[in-house]
Amino acid sequence: MLAARQARSSALRGLQQVRWASTSGGPSSLLLIEHNDGVINAGTLSALTAASKLGGEVTGLVVGAPDAVKGVVEKAKKLKGLSKIIYAPSPQYATPLAEQLSPLVQELLKSSSYTHFLASHSTTAKSLLPRVAAQLDVPAVSDITSVEQNSDGSTTFQRPIYAGNAISTVKAPSSIPIKVFTVRGTAFDKAATDGPDEARHAASHGLGTELAAGWVSIFTSSAHFNVGTDGRYGTFGDGPA
Repeated sequence: MLAARQARSSALRGLQQVRWASTSGGPSSLLLIEHNDGVINAGTLSALTAASKLGGEVTGLVVGAPDAVKGVVEKAKKLKGLSKIIYAPSPQYATPLAEQLSPLVQELLKSSSYTHFLASHSTTAKSLLPRVAAQLDVPAVSDITSVEQNSDGSTTFQRPIYAGNAISTVKAPSSIPIKVFTVRGTAFDKAATDGPDEARHAASHGLGTELAAGWVSIFTSSAHFNVGTDGRYGTFGDGPA
C-alpha cells in the first residue's frame, strides 16, 4: 500500500511538470495518440484533423510500453497539425486499459488549460473517454462527424443517430470547461504523416507513471470490420422465413 502511494505521488509530480497554456488564449486540445506495434492508428490521424479544425494548439499524448513509445513519439513529431507531445512510457501501459489510463489523463487535464480532449472512436477510447468525462463531471460526445469552434467559446458537433438515418447537432457551451469527444475516422481526412517535424520544438516529457495496478486482460486477434475507419460496409438481418 505504501509503495502504491509513493508511485501515485511520483505520477502526480510528473504531471505537474506539463502545465502548458494555449499561447493564443483560444482552444487547446489534448489528443490521445493510439498505436499498435509501433504504428499510429489510422483513426488517430483522422482525429488529429478534427482537432485541427478547432484552431489553437494540439498536444499529442502517447502512452505504452517503453520500447514502443520511443518510436511512436518520433513518428508523431512528423504529424501535420501536432504542436506538442507528452509521452508516458510504462510496462503497465503495454495493453491500454481505461482503468489504468484514466487516472493519468484525469490528472493531466486537471493540471492544465486544455479545452478539449479527444480520440478516435476506438474500442479503447469508447471505454476511456466516458470514464474520464464522468470523473471530471463533464459530458462526453461520441462518434462525431463534424466539429466547429464558435466565437463565444462553445463547440458545435454533429453525430449520426438512429443507425445513421439522422444527424444530431450538439452544442457544448463555453461553461463546460473541457469538451470530451470521440471522432469517426471516415468523416475526416487523415493527417499527413511524412512532413517535416511539426512538433520538433515541443517539450516532450516522460511522466512518472508507476501506478500500482492488478488488471489482467486477454485479447484475441480478429479481422473484424471496423466501422470507424473502414469506408464501406453492409448491414445484414434475418430474411423472410
